[in-house]
Amino acid sequence: SLTVTLFVLLISSAVTYLWLFGDESTLLSPIPEYWFIPGGILFQLGQLTGMIRVVGLLISALAIAPLIFALWQLRRLFQQFSVLRIFVPETVRRMKVFSVLVICFAVMQPILGSVMSLATSLGNEPGQRFLSVSFAGTDLATLLIGGSVFVIVYIMEEALKLNDENEKFV
Repeated sequence: SLTVTLFVLLISSAVTYLWLFGDESTLLSPIPEYWFIPGGILFQLGQLTGMIRVVGLLISALAIAPLIFALWQLRRLFQQFSVLRIFVPETVRRMKVFSVLVICFAVMQPILGSVMSLATSLGNEPGQRFLSVSFAGTDLATLLIGGSVFVIVYIMEEALKLNDENEKFV
């Protein structure tokens, strides 16, 4: 659980630092995407204003929020596993919340990437403002992982229902 806490703090701190104190060339490089900041940062060198930094930080915070909450759910889930509470309603509920948050994260990345491109290019000269739409392979992989966990949760929910029926029958 300490690892998850440190990872959440690291992600939040890195995103905040990049937007508030990072230089323009770093923000325009691939580095922000390593910290789960949506792609689409399209301001021109010399056009990065304080307002673009704040808007970029807010969009990034919105983009990573499902990931951070998913990691907290994962932390609580492994706490359940550590005391061998695996096939109980609370564990299944946490897995379901985790899977939905991962799916939300995957869906929000391309949407917020488009919003990011528009917001960060508004300060550009006329004719240099962009609305970029992209869907990366990592978005698809994240969506598949979240969907797979959701299917596993459905199976576990059905197993819990059957177990409950069997206990009432006997």
